[in-house]
Amino acid sequence: RQSPKQSHFTFFRPRGQLLTYPRVAMISFSTLCLATTAAVAIAQGPPRSPNFPKSWSAQETTSLSIAQGSTAGPNGEQCCSPTAANCQVQIQSEAGMHYWDGEGNQTRFDNTAAGQIIVTQYNIGKEMSVDANGVCQQYCPTEGGLDPTPFWPSPDDHETVKDLGKETIKGVETEHYQWVERILGIITMQTTNLYVAPAAAAGDFATPVFEHDILEPFGQEIGESDTTWENFKAGQPDPSLFKVTGIADCEESPNCNQDSLQRDRLRRGDYKMYAKYAQQSRDAAHKK
Repeated sequence: RQSPKQSHFTFFRPRGQLLTYPRVAMISFSTLCLATTAAVAIAQGPPRSPNFPKSWSAQETTSLSIAQGSTAGPNGEQCCSPTAANCQVQIQSEAGMHYWDGEGNQTRFDNTAAGQIIVTQYNIGKEMSVDANGVCQQYCPTEGGLDPTPFWPSPDDHETVKDLGKETIKGVETEHYQWVERILGIITMQTTNLYVAPAAAAGDFATPVFEHDILEPFGQEIGESDTTWENFKAGQPDPSLFKVTGIADCEESPNCNQDSLQRDRLRRGDYKMYAKYAQQSRDAAHKK
């Protein structure tokens, strides 16, 4: 990944020369510099959100590396000491079809690697594991609603987005955006780097291509995640994909904090639900 591109001003002083200015002149120069910088910032402002569809489907691949409580060996590999408490090092990869129904307030992810289907219906407040016939096996209560802007911070988040310029990803010219995801406006969850193929023409939709995330829930860096989207299709998915039977008899899962479900929550940007069950895991660890 290339380093972020930043614009800056540099001031030089000839070696061996002491430059002195009258105090009034220094104040005037500083004021002018600050005013000019502020004017440039105001003129540019934050980048506008690309035009993403409200509903979509795509083949999604995610690779995840997590290192908690580990130490780096001489070759850079992360290892757990036999005496380390609650240490874990994980490298995982998942792929599947992701369906996002913004109009219906629901999502579905078919994890082909794990043979798992997760349907989340925010209208009834349930994240459900279902079988191939769409029968609910277990559910977890949701926390909050569906993210209306999964590829961009919502206006209520007040998160500052940086436009870091053009990058070529797998032969596709993209625009690189970066921001910090927070819940409650103060609790850091991750730093997001999103690479977007701009819309081909006015009125068309932009296409997410690649995302690199630095995972730091509650301000503690635990790993990184890379996500790619292929065969991205704008438009509402087939409603039958979200039809689940047996909901009335479906029992609440005793393992809502399991890693596979937590990864799915991060995938759809459900940070409130992730935080709820991450806290549950910490509480359980402290009781041991």
